[in-house]
Amino acid sequence: MDRLGRAQRRARARARCRLRDEGKQYVNSWIDLDALWKIAVVGLLAGAGLPALFAVGLRALSRPSRGAAVPAAAADGSVAESDHIYGGNPAGMAIAVFCFAVVLAAIGTGIYFIVSAS
Repeated sequence: MDRLGRAQRRARARARCRLRDEGKQYVNSWIDLDALWKIAVVGLLAGAGLPALFAVGLRALSRPSRGAAVPAAAADGSVAESDHIYGGNPAGMAIAVFCFAVVLAAIGTGIYFIVSAS
């Protein structure tokens, strides 16, 4: 049995050398580096990219129109209520709609993949 174990170890070592000679990267039979980097990229995009895109949409939505007046401060330092309407800037509204649509599409795609896998 010990002799069979040695033969198997030698065969594995030769296979690793062959993989290195062919230009394939071999680290471990348990770790698939190709899948690992794909998961990391998707995780970063979904984990940081979508919330950032949502924040860009909110920022674009809060842009005032060009003719909007800045609220004046009262004598006691309080700011009076303004007649500011969110979404007054058409370009900001278009950017916000695009950002929110991308975020909703990503959420819908994620739900689809989860439901279709079961």
